[in-house]
Amino acid sequence: MNNTTPKGTLDPVAAEIMRNSFVAVVRQMSRLIVRSTFSYIIREAFDFCTAVVAPKQPPELELDIVAMSESLAHFSGCMPFMVRNLVDEYGLENMEDGDVIAINNPYMAGNHIYDNGFFKPIYYQGKFLGAICTKAHILDMGGVVPGGYSVEKRNIWEDGLVISGVPVYRNNQPYKPGFNLYFANSRVPHLVLGDIQALFSAMRFGEKALIGLAQKYGVEHLHEAMAYSLDYAERSMRQGFSWLPDGEYSGEDGVDGDFFNDQPYDIKCKVTKKGDEVEVDFSGSSRVAASSMNCTVYDTANGTYTAFKWLFDPVNPNNSGAFRPINLVLPENTFISALPPHSTTSYFDTAEAVFNAVVKALLNGVKERGFGGHYGTNLGLSCNGQDTRSGRERFFLVAYVALGAFGATDAGDAEHFVSLSQQNIMDPSVEATEEEFPVLILRKEFVQDSGGPGKHRGGTSVLVDRVVLDDTEARNLFLHMKILPWGCVGGKEGASGGVWMVPPDIWKFEEKGLLPTLNGISPPGFYRDYTEPLAGYYNPDTHEIDHQGGQWYRGLNRVFQLKRDTTIRIISPGGGGWGDPLERDIELVKRDVRDGYVSLEGAKRDYGVVVKGDPDADPEALEVDYQATEQIRRSRKEG
Repeated sequence: MNNTTPKGTLDPVAAEIMRNSFVAVVRQMSRLIVRSTFSYIIREAFDFCTAVVAPKQPPELELDIVAMSESLAHFSGCMPFMVRNLVDEYGLENMEDGDVIAINNPYMAGNHIYDNGFFKPIYYQGKFLGAICTKAHILDMGGVVPGGYSVEKRNIWEDGLVISGVPVYRNNQPYKPGFNLYFANSRVPHLVLGDIQALFSAMRFGEKALIGLAQKYGVEHLHEAMAYSLDYAERSMRQGFSWLPDGEYSGEDGVDGDFFNDQPYDIKCKVTKKGDEVEVDFSGSSRVAASSMNCTVYDTANGTYTAFKWLFDPVNPNNSGAFRPINLVLPENTFISALPPHSTTSYFDTAEAVFNAVVKALLNGVKERGFGGHYGTNLGLSCNGQDTRSGRERFFLVAYVALGAFGATDAGDAEHFVSLSQQNIMDPSVEATEEEFPVLILRKEFVQDSGGPGKHRGGTSVLVDRVVLDDTEARNLFLHMKILPWGCVGGKEGASGGVWMVPPDIWKFEEKGLLPTLNGISPPGFYRDYTEPLAGYYNPDTHEIDHQGGQWYRGLNRVFQLKRDTTIRIISPGGGGWGDPLERDIELVKRDVRDGYVSLEGAKRDYGVVVKGDPDADPEALEVDYQATEQIRRSRKEG
């Protein structure tokens, strides 16, 4: 139980009310953004974050993030650095009531230049009360690639417009020089306008709510409640560390390569835990990358914070206080501590590999509380072109952020279709995607025998078929295909993923609903005869996924010109299993066969369970041969 008590004269009940009020404010701000923003990536995918910021009153308050929304987690650990760097750069003395200051410089704010932060200082009775902050993905910021999503860019100037502190509102009215800076550098200014206005409206709500708390409880008590909220989160995290024995633990992960080099970039991680403090040392990690899959120190910090939050303090709402017990050692100018002018466009997969490396280290100390690996890569596809469906051309750009399988835990089987650990985003609906962009989504389904076997099964791979309905320029973002999702406590790895292209002349438009699947009805030779592998390990003769002995296709070093009616098939990796597969409940194996997650052959091969019947024709009539199952399991355990 967290026994943190408020300092000063603040009543403990009032402190708890305000602590929860801060969380309620950022959640309501998030609802307003979702309801009013214009762009698909914010409205449908939740690529944003909202926050309440404390004032600068040493030693208790240092512009800390008191509460942050549960939307994009990539922002949570970066926002405290963003706020402090912005205030140091711009100067609090230069801010006035009604200002909103923008920043997107990754080397001050983390993430990439498309993630724009907006800081609104709040004044009450002539004094700085605190601030409201938002951060959101602005769809296009200029640069050499529409929408920015690519791995071929070599520096931040190729990324696009960099902002290190510019007013976009003055006296709560649009400030034209700031607005024009965005509009003059974006290919989709109409979306940028709607998004900034939506973010501003949410910030105005947060401002009024914070002033309302000050009026009700007093400024001094409001600030005491902020300090209490930070101390509460810190105490909760320190208490969570009690699960991890004192000692040193190591873990590794990485990404496949960059646009110019087909060589892995490795992350080395050593966690040293003593009492209720930890040190995380990344010495030995690979050099800075030649193209845009680097991340900054702030993103590495966030990946580290997120790993500890997941394992040791998953319930308590997040804020800056939870990060206090975690100390980082990070050499300069590695690909996870990049310095200017290196590009950080695809920071997300690299930051996710940081999360993986830290988790793998921690699992050496707390295996029983751990989880199997997730699908591990954004598996995104960035497309742009001209949408001619309405009879007149309209420029479009879209980043298809994929979701996939997570790993199993000690508590049970994994989810099949979730976002990466630091994303926490939503999957845009098929209907919204097809309405807004020239694409037809033919299918979105799970892939049999892809979840990592275990006492608790990992989530299955997800297959998505998309047909582009206009000529399209496409770039892939598949950075984490070589390293499979790990198994935990005897669980097995998740299956590998892959990406294929199916040319437009393979079938007629009206026949596309009959596109073959992987689940037992694909005609022989489909992959060999009709597909071109784009990314992953493939059998050179069949073009099917073969992570063990297949040929490696990079996919990163190409820009794909897709003709109308081309199909892109993406299969995400499966999640890792937890525990010995031979200890899995027999009835759960039969259920998985019935539901299509595991095949008859997979049940016997992976779990030692013999299931009889036809899962397609009569799934409810399946039966287990218990005698044969017992023999197989006994022989495998003895052998």
